[in-house]
Amino acid sequence: MNKLLASVITLLLFTPISLGQSDSLTPKSSEPTPVQFLLKNISGGDFDFQFDWSYPENVFVNQWEQLSCDWICPPELDRMKDAQGKIYEDSLNSYYQILDTTHLPHTIKCEASMYEFTGTHFIDFRETEDGIIGTTTANASTHSVLTIQIVNGVCYAWVDFNSIRDLGEHRFELKVGRMMLDKASYQQGIIKGSFDFRFVNHLDADIPLFWRGTIVSTFEKG
Repeated sequence: MNKLLASVITLLLFTPISLGQSDSLTPKSSEPTPVQFLLKNISGGDFDFQFDWSYPENVFVNQWEQLSCDWICPPELDRMKDAQGKIYEDSLNSYYQILDTTHLPHTIKCEASMYEFTGTHFIDFRETEDGIIGTTTANASTHSVLTIQIVNGVCYAWVDFNSIRDLGEHRFELKVGRMMLDKASYQQGIIKGSFDFRFVNHLDADIPLFWRGTIVSTFEKG
């Protein structure tokens, strides 16, 4: 009887015990879920947004209808303004030689349910060794960035969130998604099509995360 008791005690001591812990809010390390990806000839669709444009984020039109720098500005630009912020008439040419007032064509039209997201008009793609990769542009009030990657014909998507508050940095993996691109445009180096992605929210499972819209963007070769 003593030998049996000793055996039971030994078994209990050396058997690993798993403490019950909910991991519903913890991202799981696993193979990423691919997007349902279709490359075909597309006719129709609303892609008129590609004719819209914006100035760079730090450029705005002031009350004197001058294009003026308002955020992260070279100090020499401030010296070309009076106390009210009006650019001196004799400094206008010099001012615009420094300030970039390029018209930036919109490359994405989208809506999203994301943390610290107010919108974006831009997504930039580049060619990689085995496909392409593109990321949306963050700005002063949008801190969630969508990445779309096509590797050997397989499409993936995820969102990187870098909070300016107290939520830290997070990556939201794809739960389910689809993307359709125009084949003829793709062969010419143009990403043109639509997408609809839903993501796993490991911060709060009760808040759905999605990103959907349309894209018209060229990609840089090599």
